[in-house]
Amino acid sequence: MERLESYFGFSKLTLCWFRSYLENCRQSIIIGDQVSTPCALRYGVPQGSILGPLLFTLYIAPLQDVIARHNLNSLFYADDTQLYIAIDPANQALSLTAFQSCIEDVMQWNTQNMLRSNAEKTEVILFTSRFTKTPNIKKLCFDSTVIELTERVCDLGVNLDKNLSLTYHINETCKKATNTIRSIGRICKYLTKENLKLLVNALVISRLNYCNSILYGLPKQELDKLQRVQNTAACLITGTKQYDHIKPALRELHWLPVESRIIFKVLLITFKIIHGLCPAYLSSLLQQYHSQRSLRSSSKLLFTVPTVNSVTYGECAFSFSAPISWNSLPDAVKNTTSLSSFKSALKTFLFWKYYF
Repeated sequence: MERLESYFGFSKLTLCWFRSYLENCRQSIIIGDQVSTPCALRYGVPQGSILGPLLFTLYIAPLQDVIARHNLNSLFYADDTQLYIAIDPANQALSLTAFQSCIEDVMQWNTQNMLRSNAEKTEVILFTSRFTKTPNIKKLCFDSTVIELTERVCDLGVNLDKNLSLTYHINETCKKATNTIRSIGRICKYLTKENLKLLVNALVISRLNYCNSILYGLPKQELDKLQRVQNTAACLITGTKQYDHIKPALRELHWLPVESRIIFKVLLITFKIIHGLCPAYLSSLLQQYHSQRSLRSSSKLLFTVPTVNSVTYGECAFSFSAPISWNSLPDAVKNTTSLSSFKSALKTFLFWKYYF
């Protein structure tokens, strides 16, 4: 309640609403048939409630100020906090000192605000190009806990390796999707074609689409792994034989191939940025193009394509892939105003571009 009043400046009436919701809550523990004596709750929010995650996010909002004082970037997702720092090879010790000092202040803030930091669940990864020499960093110490640098981390279901090759992520995605296809194949004879298609879309294709925009620019041999999974799913639904051409089956299902799905997601995010539907950290990656001369194209919405030093990494970045993909779109697709109409127009454009 103090946070809502002092940090966010909620009105008295709004504070009364939240006070009636949060105060006088009690908790019991049930083990088997035994119920403990109710205990008054002075801190926290009701678990499983709709307002719970929102209120928790408001409660830990000042933590961003603590991190900002150390000039680090951060991202929050519920009770998961991620810190980012770019290590300058010339001042590696200084960067690490700032990073470690920030971690200590974060843990101290958590303790002061009735929150517990779990050092044992803390992971540290150093992202570097596989073509450059890796800084000599083996481990870090936080809260009397030694944390070894890891080779890869799982961030909201995305497996990131230290060189950002995403090979492990693609392999894991293909493995899980393939196992799901096998499970569906065992019961497909009991399902109608529409129900089979619904099941495959929900359990297989959704897995291939999840966060697929990060796969832009990867080598063809990596994307081919995902394409083979999609082809197998299409064969399961349409009854296409193993050695038959897969394009007719994909066209029948109105499925875009994997590479087109990635471009679709990149362009969808770009559209949301243009219409103010994305957070600032994404919007800041794009710069609108302004021509110094009066050209016919100056009235169109175009983005500046940044110059990159590395084809392997630079051309995979969203700041490069989004302008390249958006600038090549026809005006009929760009000029759509609503999100639903843009999705429909973009899918039609990519569909005809690939199949016809």
